[in-house]
Amino acid sequence: MEDIIARIKDYVLVISPDLTDDDYLDFVISEVVDRALLYMNRTQLVAGYNRFVSDNSTYYASDYYYDITGTKQPILPIPLELERPLARIVIGSYKTIKDSVSNDTTAIKSIQDNGQSVAYGDSVASYLSSKEDSDIFSSIVKVMDKFRIPTIVENT
Repeated sequence: MEDIIARIKDYVLVISPDLTDDDYLDFVISEVVDRALLYMNRTQLVAGYNRFVSDNSTYYASDYYYDITGTKQPILPIPLELERPLARIVIGSYKTIKDSVSNDTTAIKSIQDNGQSVAYGDSVASYLSSKEDSDIFSSIVKVMDKFRIPTIVENT
């Protein structure tokens, strides 16, 4: 998965060279990729892909597909066609979080008057976890739906 994340990061830095290549950007990329995997029900493909990267002999025959040229290719957790659109989502999320939060990554979450209590929250981490998929992936939901693996429920 590191190579997929690295390619998305490269796209992010090409599309928006003003962004700083730091841990904050890495965090946003990881969050967006994780949300995309969950949205498309493709998290189970990560383990198979990691096996393929580390040792081709343990990649199962069903984990391959044949591309248009007839070449045998591994099924990727994040399809190549989604890497650039996800890079744009990363940029949008990154800028939205940066605009809503100052350099200080903590913000006041709640205040109580009589009890003299102040609670702080990490707004950077909570932005992506508190938004709906349709809010985060609004511009590419229809594209992602084409790569979504259906959930099959056995009716007993």
